[in-house]
Amino acid sequence: MLVFILMLLPKVWAKRTNLFICAFTIAYAIKTFTLFSSCYNNYCPQKLFGLYLMLGCTVVMLTASVFPNVKLSDKKTVNRG
Repeated sequence: MLVFILMLLPKVWAKRTNLFICAFTIAYAIKTFTLFSSCYNNYCPQKLFGLYLMLGCTVVMLTASVFPNVKLSDKKTVNRG
């Protein structure tokens, strides 16, 4: 929810914060994927669609935060010298 709100804000700090949050989210998703899909005590769980969906959604979130649609205004600098 926070990522979606930061995507809608037209501020540069919001885009940078969104990228930071999405990077941590994809790191946590990779950790969770390896934790839930690894074998333990001679038991290997099935890798169902939900695990792959979680990874896919976090990759989409990171891609959307890397390429934001921001319109920057051209401010002309005044040379006062």
